[in-house]
Amino acid sequence: MFDRQRVRTAPARAEILVQLRTSAVAGFEETSHRQDGEGAWLWLGRMEKLSYFHVDRSRSHEVFDQLLGEGFVGVVVSDFYGAYTRRTDLVHAYCNAHTLREAKKLAEVRPAPLTIEFCDWFSDILAAGKRAQEADDRRAGGNVRRRMHRLIDTERFGADADLLRLQGRLALHFDDVLRYVGRPDVPMTNNDTERDLRSAAVHRKIAGGTRSANGSETYAHWMSVTQTLRKSEVDLRSWVEGSFQAHLAGRPPPSVFAPPSS
Repeated sequence: MFDRQRVRTAPARAEILVQLRTSAVAGFEETSHRQDGEGAWLWLGRMEKLSYFHVDRSRSHEVFDQLLGEGFVGVVVSDFYGAYTRRTDLVHAYCNAHTLREAKKLAEVRPAPLTIEFCDWFSDILAAGKRAQEADDRRAGGNVRRRMHRLIDTERFGADADLLRLQGRLALHFDDVLRYVGRPDVPMTNNDTERDLRSAAVHRKIAGGTRSANGSETYAHWMSVTQTLRKSEVDLRSWVEGSFQAHLAGRPPPSVFAPPSS
C-alpha cells in the first residue's frame, strides 16, 4: 500500500527536491542505514520548510553531487566531510558545533592551560559572532573576524598537536566557519539538520533498516513527504486524501507546501 501510493505521489518528492536545489541555504547530513542487512547511508538535504531524504549504498561525493544538482547558487551548511569540502565551487557554511565539541573534549580529556584557554576563547568568539549576527552589527562582526585571526595565529597553541590541527582547520575554512556572522539566514551550526535525522535513527534501532532497494526508496519518499508536510503545517490526512482524489482524477498530487484545494 505504501509502495503503490509512493509511486502515485512521486511528483511530491520531486517537488521537494526542486525546492531544495533552488534554496538560498540548504543543510546536508548523512547517517548510517541498513538495507537488506548490509551497510548503507541515509542522506538528508533540508531547509526550514522541507526535508529531502535519500538512501544510497554509497557515502561518496557522487551522491551529494547528484542530490544538489547543477548550478546551485545557495549556501551549503554541513560538517567537514570530504564529500562537501571538495566542492570548492560552492559557498559553504561549516558547522561550528563539530569544532567546538572537539575543543571541549580536549579540554575535558586533557585539562591543561592550553586546551582550556583554546576552548574558552573559541566558544567566546562563536557567541560574539552570534550576537553580531542577531544585531546585524557589521562592526561587531569585523571584531569577531579579528579575534578569530588572533586565535589562529597564536603560536603557543601549536605546542599541542590537536590544537594545531584545529587552528589549521579554522585557517583553511576561515570565511566558511564565520559565514553566519554576516548572514542572518545562515545558521552557526548544522544542528537543525542533525535533529531532522533523529527520527530516522530511532527507526533504525527499532526496525533495523529496510529490506530492499525498493523499500529504501519508499522509506525515503515518505520520510521526505511527511517531514515536509509537518514543517509546512499541512495536515497529513487531508493531503493523503487529496492525493487519492488526484490520482482518481488523473491529476498530479497536491503540493506539499500548501493545503490541498477543496
